[in-house]
Amino acid sequence: MSSPTPSLDSFDSYEQWNPYDDISQQQTQTNDLKLCQFPDWDSEGTYDDDPPIYIHYAIVWKVTRNNRAVMGLDTVQDTVLAPAAYFQHFIRPNIDNYWREKDKPVRSEDTNVVVSVTQRKEPPLTKRFADTSIDWAVIEKQLVSWGEFYRAGKKLTLKLPFNYVDMLAEGALQLDAEQASSGRPSVWREVYNTMRCPGPPCKKGPHCWRDPIGKKHYPLNTRQLKSLIMHVQEGHTLETHNDVPANIREELYAEEQKLLEKHQKASGSGTSAAAPPAIHITNVLPPPSGPTSYRAFSAGTPAPDIPSHTPVDRLNIPGFRDDAVKEYCAWQQSQVKEPALKAGFQTACGVILKRGFDLELIRRNPNPKFLIDEDVQEGIAEHVISDIDYWFENIKRPRIGE
Repeated sequence: MSSPTPSLDSFDSYEQWNPYDDISQQQTQTNDLKLCQFPDWDSEGTYDDDPPIYIHYAIVWKVTRNNRAVMGLDTVQDTVLAPAAYFQHFIRPNIDNYWREKDKPVRSEDTNVVVSVTQRKEPPLTKRFADTSIDWAVIEKQLVSWGEFYRAGKKLTLKLPFNYVDMLAEGALQLDAEQASSGRPSVWREVYNTMRCPGPPCKKGPHCWRDPIGKKHYPLNTRQLKSLIMHVQEGHTLETHNDVPANIREELYAEEQKLLEKHQKASGSGTSAAAPPAIHITNVLPPPSGPTSYRAFSAGTPAPDIPSHTPVDRLNIPGFRDDAVKEYCAWQQSQVKEPALKAGFQTACGVILKRGFDLELIRRNPNPKFLIDEDVQEGIAEHVISDIDYWFENIKRPRIGE
Protein backbone atom coordinates (compact mmCIF):
# COMPACT_ATOMS: atom_id res chain seq x y z
CA MET A 1 0.00 0.00 0.00
CA SER A 2 1.36 3.40 -0.86
CA SER A 3 1.68 5.93 1.94
CA PRO A 4 -0.92 8.72 2.29
CA THR A 5 0.01 11.76 0.18
CA PRO A 6 -1.45 15.30 0.12
CA SER A 7 -4.00 15.83 -2.62
CA LEU A 8 -6.36 18.43 -4.06
CA ASP A 9 -8.07 21.40 -2.39
CA SER A 10 -11.62 20.04 -2.42
CA PHE A 11 -13.47 16.75 -2.69
CA ASP A 12 -15.21 17.90 -5.88
CA SER A 13 -11.93 18.08 -7.76
CA TYR A 14 -11.16 14.42 -7.04
CA GLU A 15 -12.39 11.83 -9.52
CA GLN A 16 -15.36 9.87 -8.19
CA TRP A 17 -15.14 6.12 -7.52
CA ASN A 18 -17.15 3.45 -5.48
CA PRO A 19 -17.70 0.88 -2.53
CA TYR A 20 -16.98 -2.75 -1.33
CA ASP A 21 -17.50 -5.37 1.47
CA ASP A 22 -19.00 -6.25 4.83
CA ILE A 23 -16.53 -6.06 7.73
CA SER A 24 -17.05 -9.75 8.35
CA GLN A 25 -15.44 -10.34 4.94
CA GLN A 26 -18.10 -12.84 3.94
CA GLN A 27 -17.84 -13.59 0.23
CA THR A 28 -20.86 -13.52 -2.05
CA GLN A 29 -21.69 -16.08 -4.69
CA THR A 30 -20.88 -13.64 -7.51
CA ASN A 31 -17.85 -11.87 -6.05
CA ASP A 32 -14.87 -13.51 -4.36
CA LEU A 33 -12.88 -10.30 -3.90
CA LYS A 34 -12.58 -8.98 -0.35
CA LEU A 35 -11.00 -6.34 1.85
CA CYS A 36 -7.89 -7.13 3.86
CA GLN A 37 -8.26 -7.22 7.65
CA PHE A 38 -5.60 -5.70 9.87
CA PRO A 39 -4.03 -8.94 11.23
CA ASP A 40 -3.39 -10.08 7.63
CA TRP A 41 -2.22 -6.71 6.31
CA ASP A 42 1.38 -5.86 5.41
CA SER A 43 2.10 -2.13 5.14
CA GLU A 44 4.93 -2.90 2.69
CA GLY A 45 2.87 -5.24 0.53
CA THR A 46 1.89 -4.31 -3.04
CA TYR A 47 -1.00 -6.79 -3.36
CA ASP A 48 -0.65 -7.03 -7.14
CA ASP A 49 -2.04 -10.57 -7.25
CA ASP A 50 -3.16 -11.97 -10.58
CA PRO A 51 -5.96 -12.84 -10.41
CA PRO A 52 -6.66 -10.23 -7.69
CA ILE A 53 -7.61 -11.33 -4.17
CA TYR A 54 -8.29 -7.98 -2.55
CA ILE A 55 -10.23 -4.93 -3.69
CA HIS A 56 -8.08 -1.82 -4.12
CA TYR A 57 -9.60 1.59 -3.43
CA ALA A 58 -8.64 5.16 -2.52
CA ILE A 59 -9.41 7.11 0.63
CA VAL A 60 -9.76 10.90 0.58
CA TRP A 61 -10.26 12.53 3.96
CA LYS A 62 -10.20 15.97 5.55
CA VAL A 63 -11.14 17.70 8.80
CA THR A 64 -13.21 20.86 9.17
CA ARG A 65 -13.80 23.08 12.19
CA ASN A 66 -16.87 25.31 12.17
CA ASN A 67 -17.27 24.50 8.44
CA ARG A 68 -13.73 25.63 7.62
CA ALA A 69 -11.03 23.18 6.56
CA VAL A 70 -8.26 22.83 9.15
CA MET A 71 -6.64 19.65 7.84
CA GLY A 72 -6.50 19.73 4.04
CA LEU A 73 -7.28 16.78 1.83
CA ASP A 74 -5.15 13.74 2.51
CA THR A 75 -5.28 11.04 -0.14
CA VAL A 76 -4.44 7.38 0.20
CA GLN A 77 -4.06 6.48 -3.46
CA ASP A 78 -4.23 2.72 -3.23
CA THR A 79 -5.05 0.45 -0.29
CA VAL A 80 -6.61 -2.93 0.36
CA LEU A 81 -6.96 -2.51 4.13
CA ALA A 82 -10.58 -2.51 5.32
CA PRO A 83 -11.87 1.06 5.98
CA ALA A 84 -12.75 0.38 9.63
CA ALA A 85 -9.19 -0.73 10.35
CA TYR A 86 -7.61 2.09 8.34
CA PHE A 87 -9.66 4.65 10.23
CA GLN A 88 -8.84 3.17 13.63
CA HIS A 89 -5.11 2.72 13.08
CA PHE A 90 -4.20 5.70 10.88
CA ILE A 91 -6.84 8.39 10.42
CA ARG A 92 -8.19 8.63 13.96
CA PRO A 93 -4.73 8.88 15.61
CA ASN A 94 -3.83 11.67 13.15
CA ILE A 95 -6.96 13.62 14.02
CA ASP A 96 -6.55 13.11 17.77
CA ASN A 97 -2.93 14.24 17.65
CA TYR A 98 -3.89 17.32 15.64
CA TRP A 99 -6.46 18.52 18.18
CA ARG A 100 -4.11 17.69 21.05
CA GLU A 101 -1.35 19.81 19.52
CA LYS A 102 -3.73 22.67 18.67
CA ASP A 103 -5.14 22.59 22.22
CA LYS A 104 -8.61 23.36 20.85
CA PRO A 105 -11.79 22.46 22.79
CA VAL A 106 -13.81 20.88 20.00
CA ARG A 107 -16.33 18.09 19.57
CA SER A 108 -17.09 15.91 16.58
CA GLU A 109 -20.40 16.89 15.00
CA ASP A 110 -20.84 14.53 12.04
CA THR A 111 -19.14 12.65 9.22
CA ASN A 112 -20.56 12.64 5.69
CA VAL A 113 -19.37 9.51 3.91
CA VAL A 114 -19.41 9.09 0.12
CA VAL A 115 -18.47 5.85 -1.62
CA SER A 116 -18.23 6.03 -5.41
CA VAL A 117 -17.07 4.12 -8.48
CA THR A 118 -16.06 5.30 -11.95
CA GLN A 119 -18.87 3.35 -13.55
CA ARG A 120 -21.60 5.16 -15.45
CA LYS A 121 -25.13 4.82 -14.09
CA GLU A 122 -23.84 3.68 -10.69
CA PRO A 123 -24.83 6.41 -8.19
CA PRO A 124 -22.55 6.96 -5.19
CA LEU A 125 -23.52 5.79 -1.74
CA THR A 126 -23.90 8.81 0.56
CA LYS A 127 -24.35 8.45 4.33
CA ARG A 128 -24.29 10.89 7.24
CA PHE A 129 -23.26 9.67 10.69
CA ALA A 130 -23.30 11.41 14.06
CA ASP A 131 -19.78 12.41 15.24
CA THR A 132 -17.40 9.64 14.07
CA SER A 133 -19.78 6.74 14.76
CA ILE A 134 -19.58 5.36 11.23
CA ASP A 135 -21.40 2.15 10.36
CA TRP A 136 -18.42 0.56 8.66
CA ALA A 137 -20.37 -2.59 7.80
CA VAL A 138 -22.56 -0.57 5.41
CA ILE A 139 -19.55 1.13 3.82
CA GLU A 140 -17.51 -2.02 3.39
CA LYS A 141 -20.47 -4.01 2.08
CA GLN A 142 -20.87 -1.45 -0.70
CA LEU A 143 -17.19 -1.62 -1.59
CA VAL A 144 -17.28 -5.40 -1.82
CA SER A 145 -20.48 -5.37 -3.85
CA TRP A 146 -18.60 -3.32 -6.49
CA GLY A 147 -15.67 -5.73 -6.54
CA GLU A 148 -16.45 -6.78 -10.10
CA PHE A 149 -16.15 -3.14 -11.21
CA TYR A 150 -12.66 -3.05 -9.71
CA ARG A 151 -11.83 -6.31 -11.51
CA ALA A 152 -12.95 -4.61 -14.74
CA GLY A 153 -10.55 -1.71 -14.20
CA LYS A 154 -12.85 0.81 -12.52
CA LYS A 155 -11.66 2.95 -9.61
CA LEU A 156 -13.29 3.05 -6.20
CA THR A 157 -13.07 5.91 -3.71
CA LEU A 158 -14.09 6.48 -0.11
CA LYS A 159 -14.46 10.14 0.90
CA LEU A 160 -14.49 11.05 4.60
CA PRO A 161 -14.97 14.68 5.67
CA PHE A 162 -14.87 14.84 9.49
CA ASN A 163 -16.73 17.87 10.80
CA TYR A 164 -15.92 19.42 14.20
CA VAL A 165 -17.31 22.43 16.05
CA ASP A 166 -15.99 24.51 18.93
CA MET A 167 -17.25 23.22 22.24
CA LEU A 168 -19.41 25.63 24.17
CA ALA A 169 -18.66 28.47 21.74
CA GLU A 170 -21.99 30.12 22.43
CA GLY A 171 -21.66 29.45 26.13
CA ALA A 172 -18.22 31.06 26.13
CA LEU A 173 -19.58 34.21 24.51
CA GLN A 174 -22.36 34.35 27.06
CA LEU A 175 -19.94 33.91 29.96
CA ASP A 176 -17.63 36.59 28.59
CA ALA A 177 -20.62 38.94 28.32
CA GLU A 178 -21.52 38.17 31.92
CA GLN A 179 -17.95 38.93 32.94
CA ALA A 180 -18.07 42.29 31.22
CA SER A 181 -21.37 43.23 32.82
CA SER A 182 -20.71 41.90 36.33
CA GLY A 183 -16.99 42.52 36.65
CA ARG A 184 -16.51 38.93 37.82
CA PRO A 185 -14.03 36.67 35.97
CA SER A 186 -15.42 34.10 33.54
CA VAL A 187 -14.74 30.50 34.62
CA TRP A 188 -15.25 28.46 31.47
CA ARG A 189 -11.61 28.69 30.33
CA GLU A 190 -10.45 27.75 33.82
CA VAL A 191 -12.70 24.67 33.80
CA TYR A 192 -11.50 23.67 30.33
CA ASN A 193 -7.85 23.96 31.36
CA THR A 194 -8.41 22.01 34.58
CA MET A 195 -10.29 19.17 32.91
CA ARG A 196 -7.97 18.79 29.94
CA CYS A 197 -6.62 15.23 29.77
CA PRO A 198 -3.67 15.18 32.22
CA GLY A 199 -1.87 12.48 30.25
CA PRO A 200 -0.74 10.20 29.04
CA PRO A 201 -3.25 11.02 26.28
CA CYS A 202 -6.26 8.74 26.57
CA LYS A 203 -7.54 9.32 23.00
CA LYS A 204 -11.07 9.71 24.36
CA GLY A 205 -11.23 13.43 23.70
CA PRO A 206 -9.44 16.60 24.73
CA HIS A 207 -11.27 16.71 28.08
CA CYS A 208 -11.72 13.89 30.54
CA TRP A 209 -11.88 13.07 34.24
CA ARG A 210 -9.12 10.87 35.67
CA ASP A 211 -10.42 8.75 38.50
CA PRO A 212 -8.00 9.23 41.44
CA ILE A 213 -8.68 5.65 42.61
CA GLY A 214 -8.58 3.48 39.50
CA LYS A 215 -6.64 6.06 37.40
CA LYS A 216 -9.11 5.37 34.57
CA HIS A 217 -9.96 8.16 32.13
CA TYR A 218 -13.64 9.06 31.55
CA PRO A 219 -14.45 11.38 28.60
CA LEU A 220 -16.41 14.54 29.44
CA ASN A 221 -19.17 15.68 27.09
CA THR A 222 -20.51 19.20 26.62
CA ARG A 223 -23.28 18.81 29.19
CA GLN A 224 -20.89 17.62 31.86
CA LEU A 225 -18.50 20.50 31.20
CA LYS A 226 -21.42 22.91 31.56
CA SER A 227 -22.28 21.29 34.88
CA LEU A 228 -18.72 21.80 36.08
CA ILE A 229 -18.87 25.46 35.06
CA MET A 230 -22.08 25.90 37.04
CA HIS A 231 -20.46 24.08 39.95
CA VAL A 232 -17.64 26.63 40.02
CA GLN A 233 -20.03 29.55 39.54
CA GLU A 234 -21.87 28.41 42.64
CA GLY A 235 -18.70 28.95 44.65
CA HIS A 236 -17.22 25.45 44.71
CA THR A 237 -13.55 24.66 44.13
CA LEU A 238 -12.31 22.91 40.98
CA GLU A 239 -8.53 23.01 41.02
CA THR A 240 -7.74 19.35 40.25
CA HIS A 241 -9.54 16.25 38.99
CA ASN A 242 -10.00 15.25 42.65
CA ASP A 243 -12.45 18.17 43.00
CA VAL A 244 -14.99 16.79 40.52
CA PRO A 245 -18.27 16.49 42.47
CA ALA A 246 -19.82 13.12 43.31
CA ASN A 247 -22.89 13.56 41.11
CA ILE A 248 -20.78 13.95 37.96
CA ARG A 249 -18.57 11.02 38.96
CA GLU A 250 -21.64 8.81 39.38
CA GLU A 251 -22.93 9.93 36.00
CA LEU A 252 -19.61 9.00 34.35
CA TYR A 253 -19.58 5.61 36.10
CA ALA A 254 -23.15 4.95 34.93
CA GLU A 255 -22.32 5.86 31.33
CA GLU A 256 -19.30 3.56 31.40
CA GLN A 257 -21.41 0.73 32.82
CA LYS A 258 -24.06 1.15 30.11
CA LEU A 259 -21.35 1.05 27.44
CA LEU A 260 -19.82 -2.07 28.98
CA GLU A 261 -23.21 -3.81 29.17
CA LYS A 262 -23.89 -2.90 25.55
CA HIS A 263 -20.58 -4.44 24.46
CA GLN A 264 -21.16 -7.54 26.55
CA LYS A 265 -24.63 -7.95 25.11
CA ALA A 266 -23.27 -7.56 21.57
CA SER A 267 -20.65 -10.24 22.28
CA GLY A 268 -23.20 -12.63 23.77
CA SER A 269 -22.12 -12.33 27.40
CA GLY A 270 -24.71 -10.01 28.88
CA THR A 271 -24.74 -9.02 32.52
CA SER A 272 -27.59 -9.02 34.99
CA ALA A 273 -29.83 -5.96 34.90
CA ALA A 274 -29.78 -5.88 38.69
CA ALA A 275 -26.04 -5.19 38.85
CA PRO A 276 -25.20 -1.79 40.45
CA PRO A 277 -24.52 0.66 37.60
CA ALA A 278 -21.69 2.51 39.34
CA ILE A 279 -19.41 -0.48 39.89
CA HIS A 280 -16.94 -1.70 37.24
CA ILE A 281 -15.03 -4.81 38.14
CA THR A 282 -12.14 -6.44 36.35
CA ASN A 283 -10.25 -8.94 38.46
CA VAL A 284 -7.90 -11.49 36.97
CA LEU A 285 -5.68 -13.66 39.13
CA PRO A 286 -2.33 -14.65 37.59
CA PRO A 287 -0.54 -17.90 38.37
CA PRO A 288 1.07 -18.01 41.85
CA SER A 289 4.54 -17.39 40.41
CA GLY A 290 3.41 -14.50 38.21
CA PRO A 291 3.44 -10.75 38.89
CA THR A 292 0.97 -8.85 41.05
CA SER A 293 -2.64 -9.37 39.95
CA TYR A 294 -4.35 -6.71 37.86
CA ARG A 295 -7.37 -5.07 39.45
CA ALA A 296 -9.47 -2.13 38.30
CA PHE A 297 -12.56 -0.73 40.00
CA SER A 298 -14.34 2.57 40.40
CA ALA A 299 -15.97 4.86 42.96
CA GLY A 300 -13.89 3.44 45.80
CA THR A 301 -16.04 0.31 45.96
CA PRO A 302 -13.98 -2.76 46.94
CA ALA A 303 -14.02 -5.28 44.14
CA PRO A 304 -14.93 -8.83 45.23
CA ASP A 305 -12.54 -11.59 44.31
CA ILE A 306 -13.51 -13.46 41.19
CA PRO A 307 -11.83 -16.85 40.83
CA SER A 308 -10.04 -17.42 37.55
CA HIS A 309 -8.65 -20.53 35.94
CA THR A 310 -4.91 -20.91 36.38
CA PRO A 311 -3.62 -23.17 33.61
CA VAL A 312 -0.92 -25.60 34.60
CA ASP A 313 -0.65 -27.56 31.37
CA ARG A 314 0.00 -26.66 27.75
CA LEU A 315 -2.61 -26.73 25.03
CA ASN A 316 -0.02 -27.85 22.45
CA ILE A 317 -1.76 -26.04 19.61
CA PRO A 318 -0.35 -27.40 16.35
CA GLY A 319 1.14 -25.10 13.75
CA PHE A 320 2.82 -21.72 14.02
CA ARG A 321 2.11 -19.69 17.14
CA ASP A 322 1.30 -16.46 15.29
CA ASP A 323 -1.16 -18.32 13.05
CA ALA A 324 -2.94 -19.61 16.17
CA VAL A 325 -3.24 -16.04 17.47
CA LYS A 326 -4.76 -14.87 14.18
CA GLU A 327 -7.16 -17.82 14.06
CA TYR A 328 -8.23 -17.21 17.66
CA CYS A 329 -8.83 -13.48 17.08
CA ALA A 330 -10.76 -14.24 13.88
CA TRP A 331 -13.04 -16.49 15.92
CA GLN A 332 -13.52 -13.69 18.47
CA GLN A 333 -14.55 -11.38 15.62
CA SER A 334 -17.09 -13.95 14.45
CA GLN A 335 -18.78 -13.78 17.87
CA VAL A 336 -19.78 -10.11 17.54
CA LYS A 337 -21.84 -8.11 15.05
CA GLU A 338 -20.86 -4.48 15.63
CA PRO A 339 -18.02 -3.25 13.35
CA ALA A 340 -16.44 -1.35 16.25
CA LEU A 341 -16.19 -4.56 18.27
CA LYS A 342 -14.74 -6.47 15.32
CA ALA A 343 -12.17 -3.70 14.90
CA GLY A 344 -11.39 -3.93 18.62
CA PHE A 345 -10.50 -7.61 18.32
CA GLN A 346 -8.34 -6.75 15.30
CA THR A 347 -6.47 -4.25 17.44
CA ALA A 348 -6.01 -6.83 20.20
CA CYS A 349 -4.55 -9.29 17.71
CA GLY A 350 -2.11 -6.68 16.45
CA VAL A 351 -1.01 -5.85 20.01
CA ILE A 352 -0.43 -9.53 20.86
CA LEU A 353 1.72 -10.08 17.77
CA LYS A 354 3.57 -6.78 18.19
CA ARG A 355 4.49 -7.68 21.76
CA GLY A 356 5.61 -11.17 20.74
CA PHE A 357 3.00 -12.98 22.82
CA ASP A 358 1.20 -16.20 21.90
CA LEU A 359 -1.80 -17.99 23.38
CA GLU A 360 0.28 -20.16 25.72
CA LEU A 361 2.06 -17.15 27.23
CA ILE A 362 -1.25 -15.36 27.76
CA ARG A 363 -2.66 -18.43 29.56
CA ARG A 364 0.33 -18.46 31.92
CA ASN A 365 -0.32 -14.88 32.97
CA PRO A 366 -3.97 -14.00 32.17
CA ASN A 367 -3.63 -10.26 32.72
CA PRO A 368 -5.53 -7.94 30.32
CA LYS A 369 -3.55 -4.86 31.32
CA PHE A 370 -1.07 -5.07 28.42
CA LEU A 371 -4.02 -4.90 26.00
CA ILE A 372 -5.87 -2.15 27.87
CA ASP A 373 -2.68 -0.08 27.94
CA GLU A 374 -2.75 -0.22 24.12
CA ASP A 375 -6.33 1.20 24.05
CA VAL A 376 -8.09 -2.15 23.66
CA GLN A 377 -11.54 -1.89 25.26
CA GLU A 378 -11.75 -3.57 28.66
CA GLY A 379 -14.50 -6.01 27.67
CA ILE A 380 -12.66 -7.07 24.54
CA ALA A 381 -9.41 -7.50 26.48
CA GLU A 382 -11.22 -9.68 29.03
CA HIS A 383 -12.64 -11.94 26.31
CA VAL A 384 -9.25 -12.27 24.59
CA ILE A 385 -7.60 -13.26 27.88
CA SER A 386 -10.30 -15.57 29.29
CA ASP A 387 -11.72 -17.41 26.24
CA ILE A 388 -8.59 -19.26 25.08
CA ASP A 389 -9.40 -22.59 26.77
CA TYR A 390 -13.01 -22.48 25.56
CA TRP A 391 -11.88 -21.78 22.00
CA PHE A 392 -9.34 -24.58 22.06
CA GLU A 393 -11.66 -27.21 23.55
CA ASN A 394 -14.77 -26.35 21.52
CA ILE A 395 -13.49 -24.86 18.27
CA LYS A 396 -9.85 -25.74 17.60
CA ARG A 397 -9.61 -29.28 18.98
CA PRO A 398 -12.58 -30.61 16.94
CA ARG A 399 -10.97 -29.19 13.80
CA ILE A 400 -7.66 -30.86 14.62
CA GLY A 401 -9.42 -34.23 14.69
CA GLU A 402 -11.06 -33.74 11.29
